[in-house]
Amino acid sequence: ILMMIIVFFFFFLSFFLSFFSFFFVTVLFSYIFLFFYYYEYLLFYYYLPLVVDLISTLP
Repeated sequence: ILMMIIVFFFFFLSFFLSFFSFFFVTVLFSYIFLFFYYYEYLLFYYYLPLVVDLISTLP
C-alpha cells in the first residue's frame, strides 16, 4: 500500500511538473511575444519619426 502511494505520488508529481512546465513555457512565450510586439510598436512609433526627421535634414 505504501509502494502504491509512493508510485501514485511520483506519477502525480511528474504530471504536475509537466503541466507546470507547459504552463510556464506558454506564459514565457506569451511574455516574449508581447515584449517583441511592444518593442516593435515603440520602434515603429518612436524611432521612425526620428529617422524620417534625420533623413529630411540631410541634403
